Amino acid sequence: MLCDADTHMAMLPKALKRAREQLGLTDYQVAEKIRSSPSVIQGWESGRNLPQFSYFLMALEAYGLDFASFHQILAEVYADMQLGEIRRRMEQIEEKLKAIQQQHSVDAKAAT
Repeated sequence: MLCDADTHMAMLPKALKRAREQLGLTDYQVAEKIRSSPSVIQGWESGRNLPQFSYFLMALEAYGLDFASFHQILAEVYADMQLGEIRRRMEQIEEKLKAIQQQHSVDAKAAT
């Protein structure tokens, strides 16, 4: 998975949230484990702010993850983002196809 820095930064909040949810932890429980507040965790997961590296490492430890495991979660988030983009594009194509079919039907009626 090769991504630019902006893409990685966009994926980080989603990956942090997914890691927490996979363990069934609340933001309160994670905050307690890393000696922070739930609003800090919520900020990370919403993308309002990002953790300092030391807090990021503490979060990984709280989730029982190493970098390789977290990278796997990032890859899953990336795949989900790509799937969402593909679905969006498919909807656009389907709308264009529908418009073409409607125009073809109108043209066919006009020709008769």
